[in-house]
Order: sequence, then C-alpha cells, then structure tokens
Amino acid sequence: MPPEGQPLPAPKKTKVIDYVSASMGTCDLANLCVAPPPPGYRLCRVAYGLEATAACPAGWSDRHTGWRKVEDQRVCSTCTCGAPEGATCSVRVKAYTNETCTNEQGTLVLPSTEGPKCVDLPIGMGLAGATAEVLSYEAGTCEPSGGEFVGETQTINPVTYCCIPELAPAP
Repeated sequence: MPPEGQPLPAPKKTKVIDYVSASMGTCDLANLCVAPPPPGYRLCRVAYGLEATAACPAGWSDRHTGWRKVEDQRVCSTCTCGAPEGATCSVRVKAYTNETCTNEQGTLVLPSTEGPKCVDLPIGMGLAGATAEVLSYEAGTCEPSGGEFVGETQTINPVTYCCIPELAPAP
C-alpha cells in the first residue's frame, strides 16, 4: 500500500490459488493437504476486511496487500496561464485625411517597448482614416498553473495475500 497522499502504483496481477485453511505436508483426516501449485502460480492464504491487517501465519511469509476495489474520483484542476511576459511587436501607423486612405498626412512606428506616442496634424485638418501594419512580432511566454489532482482515490475492501515463498522446481 502506498504511503498516505502518494499515487497508487500500477496494478499487478498475480496468479494465486486461494486456500483459507491449508497446510503443506502430511495429509490426514484433520489436515487439508494441498499439492504444490503449477508453474507460474503461487499458493496463498487470503484475508479480507479487518482480517487483512493481521500478520501472516508462520510459513506464509510472502505478504501482498491491496484492495479488492479502487475508485479514482480525482480530476484535474483547470489549467490557466499568467499574464504574458516578454512579448514585443512593432507597428507602423499611418493617418489619412480621406476615407479611402490615399491622402497620407503622417506616419509613425510604434514599438511595444516604448510608451504612447502622438502625431500632430495641421490645424483644421480632420482625420478620416488610418491604417496599421505589423512590422515585427515576438511571442512572449506565460507562467502555467493548474492541472493538479483534485479529489481523492477511494480504496474499498482491503485484502492481504500471505503466500508461501516460491518453491524451487523439482529436480
């Protein structure tokens, strides 16, 4: 079982033969006798619920704990991005005295790294149109945040397998 607050490990599947009360050795009327498990299987005793916390019996020392059911109710929090930093651009703005933008009266290059700028038009001249042309652009970056797990993983029905250590294959 992982420590509190740690993610669950990837599930493991183990082939077991489950005997509640069995012993290896001499068979008689008082003892249930079990043959060694086939290759790839383990001989284990299983305990559920409150019994899953008990110590393994002598000779069944290979202990595996987990749960019969896990419900993952976690979701990710919303991902966000802070204010952009390091972005720059430069724009050329032209002022016109007519709506068709053919009678240019002033032009100004505005880099984003400088403060506001103004263009003085002659007295009595009205501004009827303007254009803006992007001359350069460098994207900035933003500090990402969010995307953390929110919620809990519910573990239900604890289970413990107490297994006999793997037997050496017969010669």
